[in-house]
Amino acid sequence: MAKQAAYGTGGVAGRLAKQWRFLSAPPLQGRLCLLRVHKTGSQSLRQAFAARYRDRDICPKSFGFQIFPEDLDRYRLIAPHMTLQDWMDLPGHQGWTCAVTLRAPGPRLRSSFRYMQGKAPDHPT
Repeated sequence: MAKQAAYGTGGVAGRLAKQWRFLSAPPLQGRLCLLRVHKTGSQSLRQAFAARYRDRDICPKSFGFQIFPEDLDRYRLIAPHMTLQDWMDLPGHQGWTCAVTLRAPGPRLRSSFRYMQGKAPDHPT
């Protein structure tokens, strides 16, 4: 109960407190593959997770065709644009936690359309 009073139970203050606890915690030790889908906020999520890993543990490659089995031995955080099937076909993917970001189709389509028009999207990136 005291923890809820200190951090709040909702609203902006509660979300900020949760984000601070996540970002200020010790570095993560597990292996995480964040499969990124265009216009779903995956870059923001990648940046949040990257804050929890050491720089040398983060794969700098952004696209699935750039990821090779030796990358799975070297890094602990990989966040490529690739399909789940491509990930599962990659030798050595076992033992990794795999996550993906999703977004409702309507807002994602509108955001992609605005992006392609060169206009700023109506959501934070």
